[in-house]
Amino acid sequence: MAEIKDTVSVFITAKVDLVTGTVGWANGVDIDPLVLYYNSLDLEELLKKS
Repeated sequence: MAEIKDTVSVFITAKVDLVTGTVGWANGVDIDPLVLYYNSLDLEELLKKS
């Protein structure tokens, strides 16, 4: 998971699997959309970190 979060080139490979409804990456990791939503940050929080 850290590879996805910390590596832009991996992060941008995200695709929605239309069969399962999950988000997946080229490295084979897939995550339930609700997990992503509940662990997401507000845009303003992200901007403060940069």
